[in-house]
Amino acid sequence: MLNDQTLFFGLPIKIDENVTLYQPTLNEMIEQGFMIENILEPFITLDKRNFENEENNDKINNFDMLFVQLILAYMQYLDTEKDNINKLTLSNWINSDKSNILVIKRLIEVIKFLCKTNDVTLCLENIVNGTLDTTDKNYILINKSYKINRDNFEDFKNLVCEILDTEIKIEKKPQKKSEEDNELLSLFEKKKAEYEKKYKKKPKKDKNKDNLTIFTLINYIIHYKDTQYNYDTIRDLTIYQIKNTFKYYQNQEMYELDMKYRTSGNFKMDKKTSEHWFFDK
Repeated sequence: MLNDQTLFFGLPIKIDENVTLYQPTLNEMIEQGFMIENILEPFITLDKRNFENEENNDKINNFDMLFVQLILAYMQYLDTEKDNINKLTLSNWINSDKSNILVIKRLIEVIKFLCKTNDVTLCLENIVNGTLDTTDKNYILINKSYKINRDNFEDFKNLVCEILDTEIKIEKKPQKKSEEDNELLSLFEKKKAEYEKKYKKKPKKDKNKDNLTIFTLINYIIHYKDTQYNYDTIRDLTIYQIKNTFKYYQNQEMYELDMKYRTSGNFKMDKKTSEHWFFDK
């Protein structure tokens, strides 16, 4: 877990002697064409929690899933090219445009961006004849020095989540219901709709629609009454710094609004003293 000093000041994170993980500024992300969702996408897409009834689910971890997709995609390529005597070998296929669908290739681009290096290599020592051995020797090598493998992949992912001040949530797929359960659920939904129509009850908002995007936070910060930032200067902040600034601006606004209510004499307020906006809630 990173300390507050590293996150507050956007300091580089030394992974080993030759590899550093950088906290990109908003400007760097825009220039390189990376936004938060692009960086997180490789870590989310093949999270094994997305798949039901995965064989050997306890033995296969999220890093292995990258190679499972690789093997399946290559086998599909071999099937479509079975009559082609010049079909590509596994290593040549991986380095060709035909394998651009691979999540692991998008992950490599993310690593290059965050570590500011082009020296990122995919090593497949344990993939032989289209089979996958998950024991130890499939890895991503950075600067010929640091290996991301099945043992430390989650640690690397957690570092990325920390510098973006986010966490990866995978919604569990609903379990299949019996026919009787489905009938009861259908009846419940029907009665619920009749009730809402009768009493004109507004449906609940989709929580996902209320999620704040990074640009919503930026817009708030730029237009806050006492802001120190404009459209140019805010681009020098990291994502963590933007989210942290938003949090404290919002705390200040809510505190000042609460104090106005309390001192106006027009509202009955509880006697609990409001905590100053500066202190983390």
